[in-house]
Amino acid sequence: MKWHYKTNNKYFSNKFSAIDEFENTRNNLLLEVPKTYANYDFTLEPKDDISDLFKNEAQKVREQNNYIRLFYSGGADSQAVLNAFVDNNIYIDEIVCLKSGFVDADYEIDNFAIPYLNKIKLTGTKIKILAPSMADYDNWYSGDWTTEYFNHNFTSTVAFFRLMDQPHNFDDGALNIKGKDKPKIIKHQGKLYTYISDSISEIEHNVYHFLMENPVILSKQCHMLVNQFKNDTDKFNSFFQGIDSQNNSNKIIHKNLNIDFPQKQKHYFTGDAKLTHEGRELFYVNEKERLALIQAVELCPKILHKWVDGVSQIQTSRFSNWFNSGRPEFGTTGILSKFFCLTDNTVATVDTLYPAGFTADNIIALAETPAN
Repeated sequence: MKWHYKTNNKYFSNKFSAIDEFENTRNNLLLEVPKTYANYDFTLEPKDDISDLFKNEAQKVREQNNYIRLFYSGGADSQAVLNAFVDNNIYIDEIVCLKSGFVDADYEIDNFAIPYLNKIKLTGTKIKILAPSMADYDNWYSGDWTTEYFNHNFTSTVAFFRLMDQPHNFDDGALNIKGKDKPKIIKHQGKLYTYISDSISEIEHNVYHFLMENPVILSKQCHMLVNQFKNDTDKFNSFFQGIDSQNNSNKIIHKNLNIDFPQKQKHYFTGDAKLTHEGRELFYVNEKERLALIQAVELCPKILHKWVDGVSQIQTSRFSNWFNSGRPEFGTTGILSKFFCLTDNTVATVDTLYPAGFTADNIIALAETPAN
């Protein structure tokens, strides 16, 4: 396993199994990164341009795999990955655009991805635009979907109403590529660190995360961002906070993209991010989910009730304390990788850096605090 959880010297691909082991032993719980990260020096900025690094990565995975499937949404990250192949004449066997089946929520694919694919007219590449039907929704939420929620081997534990890839089987031996993810950078006692959060990056165990698998690419992105604010600490701190952090990062990392791409939408993690329908609360974590729920109220209210019933079962499970704001619709508390220092060649854990907890207040308090 390239990405997995480690606690009590045991390895897990399922997040809830790892949590069970952690709760029983209280032994450190970490997101383990690929072996390519071992002994990598994140203080050194790779000399190659980011476009050349993307090209090399695309060429490498093409040479090492018989069949490549790229998941493309039209967003900045997946656009950059697609360009790495197309601009360098590196063949992609299949491109998949996953829609939710709710028109208002599928604006990114409808308004950006599909028009771009129609424009470039790739030869020989299979293009699949997949959208679940209302029958798919009914079948899924009429079945034992809550068991599947706890048993799946990927880290997105948000209990979305929208179906993602559930109706489809992509575990067929192909290399599944997604454009994940941009770096997370934090300042601690004057030093800069990068780390990976499973809940933010949504690590999947049968997916090649193009922007994270190779530490060289992750390191290059980190240094591109840090170089913007070397002498402006206040601007640096504000840049990586709030809802615009991903949009800010896109403008720097993907500055070579010469097309329009959609802006990242606001994420919600508080109890007031909800709609009310027939006396029942419908919580949403992002704008796409909100738009889908609004349409679902009109198109499939009975299916919506089945989803709410299942979410209630999940919420009262033994994992209730792990849900953000107590709601499965907001996902679970993130499990973090080790912290890789960009200032000196050291590695730390969240517990050693933030023994009082990885909270916003502690992050701010310890950003500039000198080491003892």
